[in-house]
Amino acid sequence: MSKGTTSMSKNKYTFKVSNITWDTDGLSAESLGLPKKIDKLDVWADSFYDADIAEALSDEYGWCVSSYQYEYIGKPSASRKLKEIETIIHRYREGYADAESAFGMISDFVS
Repeated sequence: MSKGTTSMSKNKYTFKVSNITWDTDGLSAESLGLPKKIDKLDVWADSFYDADIAEALSDEYGWCVSSYQYEYIGKPSASRKLKEIETIIHRYREGYADAESAFGMISDFVS
């Protein structure tokens, strides 16, 4: 998902990414302003896979990556999860989601 975009059914995973090698078709990554490391990269996903980091980097910077290293630094806090669940319940009460899909979104979110 692109920067600043969230989804009720997605979880946010946060990583420190280093030793990024960009696939720049022979151009200098430095001259393109592409970082070698990122101290905090948020990845939105149902469940995390390594490829989600590559996709998030590509979405953010417009170039594919050849390789990178990462360190997991966190998931959303319990208060953030509670806020998202309250939003889902509100959407159900307002008629924007039926009971089955609301329950599914909450189940996916807390697992």
